[in-house]
Amino acid sequence: MLNNFDMEFLYNSLNAFTQVSQLNVQLINSIGRTLYQVNNSTQFCTFFKSNCQHNEACKHTRIFSAHQSLLLGEPYIFVCPAELTNISMTINTNKDELYTLIVGPFLISRDTDIILDGLSQKYNINNEEILNNLNSSLHLIPYVSPNMTRHYAFIINCIAYANSSKNIVYIEEQRRKQLQQAEISESIQKYKQFEGLDFTYPYEKEMELIFAVRSGESNKAKVLLNELLGQILVSYGNDLYFIKIRAIELCSILSHTILEITNNVQETLSLSSQFLENLQQCLTLENLCFTIEKITLHFSDNVLNLKQQNYSMPIRKSINYINNNYTSKLYLEQVATHVNLSPVYFSTIFKKETSISFSEYIRKIRIEQSKFLLLHTNNSILNIALSVGYDSDTYFCTIFKKQEGISPSQYRKNH
Repeated sequence: MLNNFDMEFLYNSLNAFTQVSQLNVQLINSIGRTLYQVNNSTQFCTFFKSNCQHNEACKHTRIFSAHQSLLLGEPYIFVCPAELTNISMTINTNKDELYTLIVGPFLISRDTDIILDGLSQKYNINNEEILNNLNSSLHLIPYVSPNMTRHYAFIINCIAYANSSKNIVYIEEQRRKQLQQAEISESIQKYKQFEGLDFTYPYEKEMELIFAVRSGESNKAKVLLNELLGQILVSYGNDLYFIKIRAIELCSILSHTILEITNNVQETLSLSSQFLENLQQCLTLENLCFTIEKITLHFSDNVLNLKQQNYSMPIRKSINYINNNYTSKLYLEQVATHVNLSPVYFSTIFKKETSISFSEYIRKIRIEQSKFLLLHTNNSILNIALSVGYDSDTYFCTIFKKQEGISPSQYRKNH
């Protein structure tokens, strides 16, 4: 039944945890049956189940908490039908085997009168003897502060990982999938108000995403990707084929971004080929969305690493800050403070490591972004100037011509 576990190690871990915490711990299976228990069931639980007839409700709550823990990939803190706090954590995520640790019950408030009054009203308990028994047994349940609850959750998480047949990478991947689906759902709700209107593919959003990757802005790229996916799903529904085609095209564009800045062409092409194969093999929308997110973040992180591989930590941090804020006014003192250096020293090491001054770097990134927008959007010169951090199109055109030798309009026309 539990062949995947080192049962002696598991039992020793749970016994040690109980000795330290004085909390009850159960190991349950997928149907909520207790397979192993450290400490006996509390007297309060016995009274509650026998007098409130909620034994099945308790079991169903434990099963629900197990599935929530599995979905989150981390401990799930929940309140049982008796209004007491518990912690659940799955320790095996095989498809045909699901085992969960249940820690508790315990109190996170010392005001037991509130709990008792709530139970009395919720379950219509009027018998004084039953209420007295519940009250006396309630005082025997251990109190755990909210802060200590988090610590216990962390410890039980470690025990679960140590005994799980799935590794930490798998569980973390499940958690990331859930986070992405939540972000895509938010995007879907945002764009649903436009449902039914004529839809054109959001190329501008895609261009923003590509530039974020080109700039090594991984967090921004992730947000833009999930907004883009939400917008596509609203318009095309669950059309796996269409979304897969767009994902493959996007992957190809991103691979060209890396090829522009790397010397290791063969490795990049080989990796891109593997990514395309991974996309082709996706059979569900969830896996397709998660795969393209992993690909996007890989390319973005790769760009950042290539650009910053010889920089010290303060300069890397300052460049990340500039990349995320170049559309606003940026001052040397402001960025120096961000990396905890004096303005004079920061200016010196910035130029030493990047070979250009602080102001030149900002000008360079703004012009590079403007060139991208000139070629891939129909935005006016004024809109492009404002979007890259300049107050006027006149000043922008002056700076652009000084650096590129031609005006923005001529650059757009020539390319």
